[in-house]
Amino acid sequence: MAVILSRLRTQAKLAARAAALGLIGTVFLLVGLGFLSVALWMIVAAQHGGLIAFWVLGGLYVLLGLACLALRPSATQSDHGETDTAPQTRHTATDEPWVKLAEGFATGMQAGRAARDRCQ
Repeated sequence: MAVILSRLRTQAKLAARAAALGLIGTVFLLVGLGFLSVALWMIVAAQHGGLIAFWVLGGLYVLLGLACLALRPSATQSDHGETDTAPQTRHTATDEPWVKLAEGFATGMQAGRAARDRCQ
């Protein structure tokens, strides 16, 4: 029982750390986006005026928002008519190519570290 509680505490600490770092990273990204937006507005306003600068920045943010909405995962397996009777694996299967690329990279890094440790 103590092993299970210890494992749960460790997982909770890791989850809290990941959430905190994610929040801090998001804040930094938003601050940076604010500075870049002001800089872009100043450049466009100096060249073409304030009204055009507002149009450009507004259009840019609308396009970025639409792109994010288009790229988000919106359908689950049950939405495609598949049942949930498939056996559960250790890793979550996904059809996203960037996730597969990241998983392949992480697997390669682990294999490289294991090979390096065996040689030393």
